[in-house]
Amino acid sequence: MSELIEAKDGQVYTGYNIAGSQFCIGLGDFIRFCYTANLENGKVVLEMVMNAQLHISKKFEIVQNTSFRLVIGPVKLTNTITNFSNNGGHYSFDGNFKIESDYQWLNKTGSHHFENNAQLLKSHGELSDAEFTNMLVLHSLLNQEK
Repeated sequence: MSELIEAKDGQVYTGYNIAGSQFCIGLGDFIRFCYTANLENGKVVLEMVMNAQLHISKKFEIVQNTSFRLVIGPVKLTNTITNFSNNGGHYSFDGNFKIESDYQWLNKTGSHHFENNAQLLKSHGELSDAEFTNMLVLHSLLNQEK
């Protein structure tokens, strides 16, 4: 993570931080539950975020296959982590997520395979324009609705 930079009027900035993969479950146009996996000080961290009018988040360290629940008001998030592996900066796991509430329109499930190679990200520092474009195109193709 780079240092915090004060935004100055008229300034143009380059550079960015590269983080782990993210998976979101949208509930209509106004609520999204997003899960981001990342390495923080060598530890695998899963951050859960509810984006509505407020940005509500909670981070958990993941060290093994596990299942746990986070309750945010009337919403219950059941999270199951399987196939967990963390070897020298490379982690991977499968996440299965279930959103439950008394409100039927909020009930939804989703799953995602999280994987990150910290050595590769550290050696890159930043992506070239071509690598960044390729990543965006690949992401777009993989996430097209069928």
